[in-house]
Amino acid sequence: MASQSIATQRTVACHFRNSIGNPTQTLNGKGMIRWGLLLIVVASLTGCRGCQLPESGFDDGKKSDRSGKEQSARLELFPSLQSLPATSDGIGLLMMKPGHWYELHQSVRANASDEALLVSCSAVERSSSRPIPAVGLREPIAFRRQISLARGQRKRLAFEMLFPRMPAGLDQGQTAIRVAYLPRMLGAAVQEAMFPVTVMPDYQYYFVALSQNPSRFQFLDHLSSMIWPSETKLGNEVINPFRVIQVAQGDAQNHLPTRLTTWTATSHLLWNDCDANALVEKQQTALIDWLHFGGQIIINGPESQAALNASFLTEYLPLQHLRAGELDQARWQEFSRFWTIARPNEKEGQAIAIPHDRVPPLVDGELAQEARWVQGCEGMVAERFVGNGRVVMTTFSLGDSMMIRWPSFSSFFNGALMHRPPRVWYTTGEELNGDMRFAGSQAGSERDPAYTSRVRLMGRDLGRAIPQWNRSDSQRTSPSSDDLSVSSETDLNREPIAKSIQSQGVAQIESDAAFSRLATTALQKASGIQVPRVKTIVQLLTGYLLVLVPVNWFVFRAFGRVELAWLAAPCIAIIGAVVVARSVQLDVGFSRSQTTLNLLELKSGYQRGHLSSYVSLYSSLSTKYRAQYADNEGIVVPVNTVDQRIPMSKLDQNEFLYDYADEAGSGLSGFPVRSNSTSFLRGEEVIDLGGSISIAWDESDREHLRFQNATNLSLSGVGIIAKTIDGFRCKAWIGEMDSQSYGRIRIVNSDETPDSSSERRIENRAIFTEWGVEREPSELVSTAMAASSSPDNDLRMGQQLTEIAARHPLAPGEVMLLGWSRNPISQLEIEPKASQNREQSFVVVRANAADTSQLGPDLNLPTEQPNAQGQTPTTSDTL
Repeated sequence: MASQSIATQRTVACHFRNSIGNPTQTLNGKGMIRWGLLLIVVASLTGCRGCQLPESGFDDGKKSDRSGKEQSARLELFPSLQSLPATSDGIGLLMMKPGHWYELHQSVRANASDEALLVSCSAVERSSSRPIPAVGLREPIAFRRQISLARGQRKRLAFEMLFPRMPAGLDQGQTAIRVAYLPRMLGAAVQEAMFPVTVMPDYQYYFVALSQNPSRFQFLDHLSSMIWPSETKLGNEVINPFRVIQVAQGDAQNHLPTRLTTWTATSHLLWNDCDANALVEKQQTALIDWLHFGGQIIINGPESQAALNASFLTEYLPLQHLRAGELDQARWQEFSRFWTIARPNEKEGQAIAIPHDRVPPLVDGELAQEARWVQGCEGMVAERFVGNGRVVMTTFSLGDSMMIRWPSFSSFFNGALMHRPPRVWYTTGEELNGDMRFAGSQAGSERDPAYTSRVRLMGRDLGRAIPQWNRSDSQRTSPSSDDLSVSSETDLNREPIAKSIQSQGVAQIESDAAFSRLATTALQKASGIQVPRVKTIVQLLTGYLLVLVPVNWFVFRAFGRVELAWLAAPCIAIIGAVVVARSVQLDVGFSRSQTTLNLLELKSGYQRGHLSSYVSLYSSLSTKYRAQYADNEGIVVPVNTVDQRIPMSKLDQNEFLYDYADEAGSGLSGFPVRSNSTSFLRGEEVIDLGGSISIAWDESDREHLRFQNATNLSLSGVGIIAKTIDGFRCKAWIGEMDSQSYGRIRIVNSDETPDSSSERRIENRAIFTEWGVEREPSELVSTAMAASSSPDNDLRMGQQLTEIAARHPLAPGEVMLLGWSRNPISQLEIEPKASQNREQSFVVVRANAADTSQLGPDLNLPTEQPNAQGQTPTTSDTL
């Protein structure tokens, strides 16, 4: 058809040219009519080309448009930014706790070409994009890391950042994480995104459930032990101590943290049926560290029996030699009788309904050493304390339908499994509006973080004890309004909230923490270049003159060549100058000094410890420092003395650019120290000493303690303080504790009467006179003290150890060993290196006391309310 149209056009054009060349034919009317008809026919065959766009031009437009879109998507960000621990199906949801370090993950792809970029993470106000200052700093921090991307390859990036504690005047509901991908040179951001954050209150912590099929444990979200039921008119009064994080086995490697310092916001881990090998080695090690420093692991026995056999958790299980169990009706009845409770106006509660058509899955085993049965759960639930932490294991399945339908299941979960005080449901008058509160002496502490998490790091939590309690023996009924200690429903709600404002979270980084204040005060006094004392100069000068004149003369006179003494004099002068310079550690014209004060916390018998380091850097000229851990396992952050309660409007808005020292996201580079000034860094790491330090009561003679140092550390000024079961404070002095040493020592009472208050302070009191607390440093006579605290050393280790011992409340039966070491411990490497470099470490070893908290059921159940259909629910809780 197209060829026919072209031929027709050529014929018409030929005739038209001929007609133009023949005027006679042009003036002929019949010819004009014939040519008009011919043009109409041609137009109908070929169409009007002038009204159409060329097809090739239209296609080029499409391609150009598509390429423009591709150019705008030079960097493609996949929707979710995850903060660990992360729920498997919680895409795009950030729930973060202020004052804690986080591992962040995001997937990204470069579409146009290979990319070399900087990725920046910072906490900002969502509405104004204004950065939020970090803890104890006057300026916000932007954490920046270099990344390299190959074109077309999707890459999962890992970042680390400190989520700051909120300054005064900031709406926590308007917080977000801003992620920007920047050119390594100057230029606008290639891509930028903002992710809203749900800020967790101080008393709230993560509860992680790890399972092959997380959907089986969806009931956790509705347990009253996770979100307490409330019938108050204000919805924001509901107490929710835990954020449930459901993690599938296949997501464990990418959804769980890899180090202790990023596990601190998690209080409990429920292990159902997950294969132990689903966690990489770093995650396994971090989990064991977290357990020793206060983490709690709940193990669902029947489902986890095979998964944990010969795993990294085996030596910590409370039950060993697991095997299939048999149903014991008497044991189940006793268990159900102890933990079953009633609702208000009910005489007795609904017991566990054991099915008649099947036998529930059960396991059996022997109690491990130092393990015990939970009260009221003999043969059913075993527990074992490991350091500050706890492992609890059931012999029945927690996900069994008979347990989920049991109305008292949440009360059992709260007390026996989560190790929390009993609660009571209060009603006011004849109305049903009320709230659930702790029972007994714990009433009013519902929002106290100490009752939510047992995780404690002494470098962060010096003075914060793990509370213990006695089970209330009150009648399990609902108290009336006359029994309440408050006068109205408003007062009932206000009192715990006011208490929570004064209580900060545990295991979070605080600039005003007890050890932080001790360390920074000591470093401020000790920082700077040390000017040699006059006595030292006189001694060096006297020695130099003796060598230069009499000794030099007598030596060469003995050889009979006295004239050579004049030739030896210049050599002696040069050697003397070198000796003087090295003795007083002086650099003429340009000087740097570095002073490091560490606190190493160890658990008795565990070879890995948490090390908090405070470093003061002094420079006579402006210098930028690089601080990095050799194994890339530590965290470091700038420190100053700014009060975090300063309103945000008075804080600086320029961001401090926290550039990681390498592309792996470790360390800090470009940390500025101004000329003739001192700046501070704070670091945290977990170090492996290759051996442990153990302390324990001598079971054959309770007046003696046994100790053993299986590490390579040599300790000085070692003292032991303890508290007997009767409440007497005791002490024992060891002095020097060499590496690979052991012994047995007698303790003596340091109190005339038992100390019933664990919060009593003994400031400025000489626990050990050998620490020299009541004397000036120049008057110290103790050999151990003089070895590490000379008159020109302002760190005064003995005084600081006395403060640490005074601030830590001892529990009955607890033993604590304290000393100091001059051995290099910290793996933090700082460049450029200082000419004057001092490092000293406090070493604290704790043997935790047996937990005597009396676990028990709640006093009653919440009032069960009908739903929208007028039916009462059949689940274990009513929210």
